[in-house]
Amino acid sequence: MFPIITKIVNIAVSSTLIAIASCSGSPSDDSHVYCQDEPCLQAPLEKGEVGYRVLLVGDAGALVVNDNKSPAPSPLLKTLEYFAELAPDRTAIVFLGDNIYDAGLPDEDQNFFGIDKACESRACAEQRIDAQIGVLKRSGARGLFVPGNHDWDNGGRKGWKRVNNLRKHLTNWRKTKKANVDLVPKNGCPGPVTVPLLGAKVEVALIALDTQWWLHEYKKPVAGDNVSECKQVTETGVIASLEKTIKEESSKQRHILLVAHHPLKSYGTHGGYYSLGDLVRPIHLARQMIRKSVFAGRQDLHNPVYKNMRVKIEKAIERAYEKITTPLIYAAGHDHSLQIIKGGKGMFHLVSGAGSALGATRVGQGEGMLFSHTNRKTGGFIAVDYLQSGETRFAVIEPRSTEQECKHPKGKACVVFSAWAKGSSD
Repeated sequence: MFPIITKIVNIAVSSTLIAIASCSGSPSDDSHVYCQDEPCLQAPLEKGEVGYRVLLVGDAGALVVNDNKSPAPSPLLKTLEYFAELAPDRTAIVFLGDNIYDAGLPDEDQNFFGIDKACESRACAEQRIDAQIGVLKRSGARGLFVPGNHDWDNGGRKGWKRVNNLRKHLTNWRKTKKANVDLVPKNGCPGPVTVPLLGAKVEVALIALDTQWWLHEYKKPVAGDNVSECKQVTETGVIASLEKTIKEESSKQRHILLVAHHPLKSYGTHGGYYSLGDLVRPIHLARQMIRKSVFAGRQDLHNPVYKNMRVKIEKAIERAYEKITTPLIYAAGHDHSLQIIKGGKGMFHLVSGAGSALGATRVGQGEGMLFSHTNRKTGGFIAVDYLQSGETRFAVIEPRSTEQECKHPKGKACVVFSAWAKGSSD
């Protein structure tokens, strides 16, 4: 027992020395704010320079706090809608999982009386997802929802059923209210599922994975019990299909954007981040030390089951992208912060899980970090612009207050960071 404890302590001490960075990230030398060296976000759209824009926001399912009163408009949703409506015909909003806290969408007959703080009733859950769908309906942008662990009944026994409830609810919005929304992947299937995003002189292959399928302990689509008729229901099949899909879509000269709920890299709390300041917070420090060890829970990056998923997906991407020189982006939520991390061979990891400011968590810095920040007042999201020139750029967008400052002047107040995504040949 003692050698194990000693190992954990050694890991904690060494990790602490590299995790003492501030929670606020700073831009690298090759980055710049849009409104300084180039036009603001709105200007390129007016000139037709942006071929397609993808707005990435995760963990937005706690935006509406149900207290038996009408929900107040969220600053983040208002900002998301503003940027989406600039060019809705070439904009997609991708909600990166945990779209309904705390345990997904219950059955229609599930009621709750009193103050529903845990959002256990169907009515409360619908409020939370409908607030997000409303952004898509009003702006006219395309909407894609990726399942997260909370959508799977917070990893509970009703997970598969509640993911299907969410799919049915989105389908009803699409059929009865003409909202351009989809759940990807559907029916608890692991994917990958490809969604072509076709813009002005730009084609993007959005490849979606349901990473909770890998981590889920209870009933899910598997070989011999595949009532959802998923194309892949084994880890080997998912990985082979992912590698094949990336190669095929790249051969069509399409940009590759992978989306899932769980990140492959993160310097947030699920990645075990802590700082020297935590030495005076022993309970928090102990929790984060565990999260950085083999004793981490299934929702943490260092857990053996999670690590198995990370390693297999990363290797599949590396094999598929070995000879390709354009940038590849893997975007996820899960950690409630905003991170842009540069990986190897032209790969970028985006963590955009700041959809609910009330649940914001701390974030540090590490290898490849271009930007990291947590906005505890309003949250934020990441925009990916695919330009008609073939270039790709990121922007981190944070509402600066509860007011609509993003409109004055033209979004400048909300774009806190931007950078070019460069491939391995740049």
